[in-house]
Amino acid sequence: MCKVAHCNFQTRTVKPAENSISASLAQATTLVVMNGKPRLAINQTGGNLTIMWSTNADPGFILQSTTSLTPPVVWQDVTRGVQVIGDRNSVAIPLSNDTACFRLQE
Repeated sequence: MCKVAHCNFQTRTVKPAENSISASLAQATTLVVMNGKPRLAINQTGGNLTIMWSTNADPGFILQSTTSLTPPVVWQDVTRGVQVIGDRNSVAIPLSNDTACFRLQE
């Protein structure tokens, strides 16, 4: 169980594409952060996990990831480039069997 103040987690199951490496189901979680901070949306696109947030967010936000939420949590900047698609910032992460948690940090 993960407890984060002022957050609302929405979990949904995503079925990988037929030609993807993983034949099992994956879970993607959308994290809605209150107090005017941006919402991360997570979708599967082909062999990638696409993480998106509004371009209306402060440009100072950096996408970070960690492999565990067990303290001490060590967050690292995601080094993949951010692409702007319409009104969304978008980062494509290749699918893998590894656990990854994501956040935006200002």
